[in-house]
Amino acid sequence: MGTHSFDIDGFDIDGWRQHANCKGIATDLFYLQPGCSAYDIRAAKAVCSNCTVAKQCLDYAVENFETIGIWGGTNEIERRSMRRNNKIINILEINHNQ
Repeated sequence: MGTHSFDIDGFDIDGWRQHANCKGIATDLFYLQPGCSAYDIRAAKAVCSNCTVAKQCLDYAVENFETIGIWGGTNEIERRSMRRNNKIINILEINHNQ
């Protein structure tokens, strides 16, 4: 699958990646170069748009702080925002339960 290895211990423990729309597509589509066009970003996200395992992919990327690439239809800026929002929600829940 392109230039990036996915042979990480614990990655895809439930086998979700076998069902991903991106399986078999060159990873260059998802690991875009800085300054790439909006068209390139939309093309990568389009692969994820109707993927049955996009949530698992996104969860993996958020939980493992993936800093590059399109994962579950999101880029790093979007995932960073999700992590920040989840952190705020967790803090609010902890404060509420005290």
